[in-house]
Amino acid sequence: STADQAGGASTPSRPAIDLTRAKKPGDGRQLVKTADVAIEAKDVRATERRATAVVAAAGGYLYSEAANAAAAPAAHIVFKVPPEHFDRVMAQLATLGRVLHSSVTTDDATNRVVDLDARLAAARTGADRLRELLARSGNVTDLLQVEQALSQREADVESLAGQAAALRAQVDLATVSLDLSSAPAPGRGAAPSHDIPGFVAGLRTGAAAFANTAQVVATGLGFALPFLAVALLAGVPVWRISRRRRRHAAIPAAE
Repeated sequence: STADQAGGASTPSRPAIDLTRAKKPGDGRQLVKTADVAIEAKDVRATERRATAVVAAAGGYLYSEAANAAAAPAAHIVFKVPPEHFDRVMAQLATLGRVLHSSVTTDDATNRVVDLDARLAAARTGADRLRELLARSGNVTDLLQVEQALSQREADVESLAGQAAALRAQVDLATVSLDLSSAPAPGRGAAPSHDIPGFVAGLRTGAAAFANTAQVVATGLGFALPFLAVALLAGVPVWRISRRRRRHAAIPAAE
């Protein structure tokens, strides 16, 4: 059919690949850099402003922020940084406070960039050819087939273009996640606990525990007394009968 012919011709043998935007100085590899840094600082808000200034001076920007305004201030910040200034930014951030954790990940995305660009070029070429066939379709059957194939190919173009754009954004700007936490004041150790009871409170607690224990013992005795009385009433006759039998058995032995 017309649509099948277009589909078969839609994949060029050597698609034109444009990697101009993705190329970086050096060996041409497409690297995705990410970093996670945790810093303890005396003043979280002031440190956050200094970190933002460091990133801005390197040509980056604040991507997202989540702050906690509780008694111990904290903040989670995500920066986007040009890869060529990544190392310098990381070194400057390390001077803002005590580094609790730092990790850097580098992912080589060169093959993915090339593959996405090739597939995107092929999908666009196929869509263009299907549009030409659509303009020349003479009957309804061919028209419907071409329209269906064109819709699928345009959806492929949009999906691939979105993936390529997202990957290029990761290559073009490195991601730095910064966690800021408040440092304890110097010379201030752990605060004494006010939950430890004093002597009077301890005495009261001990007296209450003794009274509760006595009450439990008394309750147990009260519960057991009826059973002890029944056992005593039943046991006395049995004891007397047993004693008489022992006496009668002893008299013949004596004779």
